[in-house]
Amino acid sequence: MVTQGQQGRTLRKWVDRALADEVERDDALDALRTDLKSLRSGEHCAHEIHELLADRRLDALRDRHGRNMRALAVAALVRMGYPWALRVAPEDLELLRVEQSSAKASMLRGVNAVLALGPMLVMALGAASLVLFPPNLLTGAVLLVVFCSAAVVVGMLGAILRRHARRGFQSASLIGCIVCLVMWFLGMMFAPLDLMVVCSLPAAICALVAGASSVVTPSPIDA
Repeated sequence: MVTQGQQGRTLRKWVDRALADEVERDDALDALRTDLKSLRSGEHCAHEIHELLADRRLDALRDRHGRNMRALAVAALVRMGYPWALRVAPEDLELLRVEQSSAKASMLRGVNAVLALGPMLVMALGAASLVLFPPNLLTGAVLLVVFCSAAVVVGMLGAILRRHARRGFQSASLIGCIVCLVMWFLGMMFAPLDLMVVCSLPAAICALVAGASSVVTPSPIDA
């Protein structure tokens, strides 16, 4: 969807379009976000944003990435700097602060960090067994478990450390799902299935929680 030029821009039309057609809702909100991000400092652009903020329908709208559209509009006004940023209402500044804090997902990162201890423990036990016990029929399966568990740990650490928490959680969930499928497949084909199922449980839990975290965590306001 192509946005209009800066002259004669009407931001509220995207709200009208998003609410009028559910099919075009995400595209319309994407166009609104693009317009907001491209605005430059100036009285005309600031007036457009103030007109948009006066539309209370904006409060309930979130784009496909979970971002509050009102917070995006406030952020665009704040980016303009003096004197337009001084006109932002205190409640809108608080909304922006809350949305920015939500995108950081501090608590969810902590939960995922704790859950990452599960595959880390599986990895440590598997590595220890490879060192302490002589090679046997299970050595290949245990080595596979170690590598798969390490992949989950790396994925979870990436989700915890990444600035864009939503994408980090999505990546961690995808890695966990792939690891589980690989372990179950090889358990049915070569290694003991019960061993693979038990060892994949921490990875499956990590995949589920990381996936749920990605759903409730919005993208950063400035992304």
